[in-house]
Order: sequence, then structure tokens, then C-alpha cells
Amino acid sequence: MARPAEVIVAGGFGFHVRADALARMGMVPRTWHDRVTYAGNSSIAGATRALLDRGQRRLADAIARHVETIDLAAHPEFQERFIRALEFPAS
Repeated sequence: MARPAEVIVAGGFGFHVRADALARMGMVPRTWHDRVTYAGNSSIAGATRALLDRGQRRLADAIARHVETIDLAAHPEFQERFIRALEFPAS
């Protein structure tokens, strides 16, 4: 897996979980903990941009037209994999 330049954590979750804890929980690989940055409440920022900037609103509409919904529950292995993924790795 390629190492990203940055791992962005958005929302209230990021205000309460440190990067080393994300790595210990297995949410990011341990070697990426130094790349974690926090975006804060990005949903409010995005909604504000969409309301105030027609260009941003058009961009959001264009992106939305390319979104594909995938019904994970219909995948035969989803339930088993999901349950296994709920277990945090040993520290």
C-alpha cells in the first residue's frame, strides 16, 4: 500500500482521537500516524461554500452525478467481513 502524503480526519471524531490512537486501533497503519491532519467540521464548511459560491455548487452537482451506490449488504461476504473488522487489533 502506498503511503499517502496526508491522512485527513474530519468531523468531531478528529477532535477527540489522537493520531497515535488511530494507529493503535488499526484505523491507519502505524507508519502513517505522522501524516494525520484534522479538517474540523468540514460538513459546515462545504455547506457554506455551496450556499455562497455558485461555482462550488456546480462542482458539487457534477461530482454527485458520478456517485455510484454499492449495496454492501447484498455482497455475500460482507456480513462476515464487517463483524471481523469490528475487533480492534491487539496493542
